[in-house]
Amino acid sequence: MTSSGQTSHISVYDSIGESQASTLLRLGLLGPRRPIDDLADRLAEPGAAHWLDSVLEIGTTASIGKPRSILLMGETALADLVKVKDEGKRRYRMADTADGRLGGLAIYFVAIASGLVHHKQNICSRPPDVLHAALLDLAAAAAGHWSDMLTRAAATARTLAT
Repeated sequence: MTSSGQTSHISVYDSIGESQASTLLRLGLLGPRRPIDDLADRLAEPGAAHWLDSVLEIGTTASIGKPRSILLMGETALADLVKVKDEGKRRYRMADTADGRLGGLAIYFVAIASGLVHHKQNICSRPPDVLHAALLDLAAAAAGHWSDMLTRAAATARTLAT
């Protein structure tokens, strides 16, 4: 109350900055931020296609063959894609850095997308309708051939959901 007996209209919202207001609005409209949102942000950065290629050049993916061949062209068995997906999950959980976690998540979703596109199979436990939305988010952020494959995978997931 002020000295004149009136209630002050100073609000807690008066101290919120533009960035905080934007974050609160996004949370209200979209809900809490998901790890896939961070991956989409990373895929939208300059040089992201090179980053994704380099992430895929090590580990299980590289031991099976050239990542572009096995993931984009479908030149691998479904069982090998499951191994790649599982490596992505493992790398996501075990990573010491945010970039390492994003790399694991990228491997995970690219392997799932490849299974959908080339084998018409969902190789994860996520329901196809959830995959559809996630893959569309990633496709919108990714560049070139990765975006194309993620878009086709989202379409396949949608058909599996119906």
